[in-house]
Amino acid sequence: MKQGYDHLMGFNFIEIARKIQVAVSKQLEPLGITFAQYRVVSRLWVEEEMTQKALGDVLTLSAATLTPMLQLMEKKGWIQRTTDELDTRSKKIRLTEAGAEIRGRAFEVVMAYEREELRLLPEEESGLMLKWLRLINEHLKSI
Repeated sequence: MKQGYDHLMGFNFIEIARKIQVAVSKQLEPLGITFAQYRVVSRLWVEEEMTQKALGDVLTLSAATLTPMLQLMEKKGWIQRTTDELDTRSKKIRLTEAGAEIRGRAFEVVMAYEREELRLLPEEESGLMLKWLRLINEHLKSI
């Protein structure tokens, strides 16, 4: 008998994350923002300003992936990229007012998905699961 991977936590995390990303991406399409772009504006919402390298590091995106995405987002007026005065090779990224607005609208979509699709457990158990997920996520940051 062949053994699958469905008994492994990591495999299930990957499958769940992929399904959530696909579903949320479809719901974000009418807003004109991709899931990856949503991750960028959300991180900039929290951090306010980051270097392009730091943003790529925290989102685990290569420069080859991140640079064209940021160029497009800059054209849409969602972000502002400026040269760092201390290191002219480095770019600082900041969310614009239009970026904050699209982030807010996209956040509503994400929260609606969370409420409708991811609340299968009673509230107490959902809270415990979120606590465990955060614990695992924090542990994996050090790896």
